[in-house]
Amino acid sequence: MTVNNVLSILRVVFLVVHHLYCYPAGLVWALLIMPLYKINASLFHRLYEILGYMMLTMGTWYTWSAGYGVLELGDDISPCDHEKTLVMINHQTASDVIFLLSFLISRLEFIKNSMWIMNEEFKYTPFGTMCRVKRHFFIKIGKEKREQGLVDFKRHLEKYFANLNKKKIVLFPEGGFLHKRRAKSQKYALENNLPVLHNVCLPRLGAVQTTLDVCRSAEEKSKQTNDNTKSSELKWVLDITIAYPGGHPIWVTDIAWASRTPCNVIFLYRLFPASQLPSDPDLVTRWLYGRWQEKDEILTKFYSTGSIPVEEVCKNPIPPRLLTQNPLEQFAIHVFFLLSSYVLYKVYFLFFDPSLFLWLLFFYLIFLTLKVTKKI
Repeated sequence: MTVNNVLSILRVVFLVVHHLYCYPAGLVWALLIMPLYKINASLFHRLYEILGYMMLTMGTWYTWSAGYGVLELGDDISPCDHEKTLVMINHQTASDVIFLLSFLISRLEFIKNSMWIMNEEFKYTPFGTMCRVKRHFFIKIGKEKREQGLVDFKRHLEKYFANLNKKKIVLFPEGGFLHKRRAKSQKYALENNLPVLHNVCLPRLGAVQTTLDVCRSAEEKSKQTNDNTKSSELKWVLDITIAYPGGHPIWVTDIAWASRTPCNVIFLYRLFPASQLPSDPDLVTRWLYGRWQEKDEILTKFYSTGSIPVEEVCKNPIPPRLLTQNPLEQFAIHVFFLLSSYVLYKVYFLFFDPSLFLWLLFFYLIFLTLKVTKKI
């Protein structure tokens, strides 16, 4: 066994321990501050944002410590910081979400006011529990559940997006990972005389069109009632293209074992005024397909040349920026969760049989595994 193998094993062991002392403690803190919502809602949201930032920062530690960074290219996206924005991202692997954490903690407005549309399976994790408190939406996956999922999504937007003053809707229009959907996407394209894409899948219109419809409808109602306190007008569409070096995605196992050579993942930003989007669903579909065809061409060039043709796709691109982490901040947050877990376990073992905790943890892991593998 080589030294690298030993280091990788030690890293995985630490990641497991890290999960045990970070996320349960974070969940308990979330539960403890929940009563504040009825007493002082603004204080509750402020504390919850701080807690969310700390837990997201812990997530970025996984990639940063393995030597995987995020390099930003493309349009200046500061105009959409405080405006209602639809954020669309291509989806290659589960690691996309982990790398997006670096994007989020570098822009606090995206943490405070975003609504994520994510796979229903995340609902059963500690992360998912915290997301439910902040009214993120867990969409049903599968052809037989798709229509009902969009109905539920529309109802969720109407109830929470404007009322909670959310400003960002983050979604993956492809509806799944590239390696799982590419063959079906290409078959559908051939059958319907659409562009055959190789580096991305054809996006699905459902969630995008639902977002546009709800925002436009809510904005019309606010104009009719002269209520400008909770405007739902969508100002921007932010298109993020995630590009992995050589066209080889970094898998979650690569992050866990730090098995890939250190590299930077590209985040290419393209910002469009929402006013450019047509109201007719067929024209929206055509517009969306056009953006994804451009993504495919951009990725093709990147994979063949090693560089993104930024000047060709962005009028005024920003200088490249490598997102960095603060080691002292990372250390301080680790210490906070370690101390929190220590106090939590001391209190728990004071009142309960320690074996009960282990049994609960055992059954939770079995339940989570079965849910993720779709056995239940």
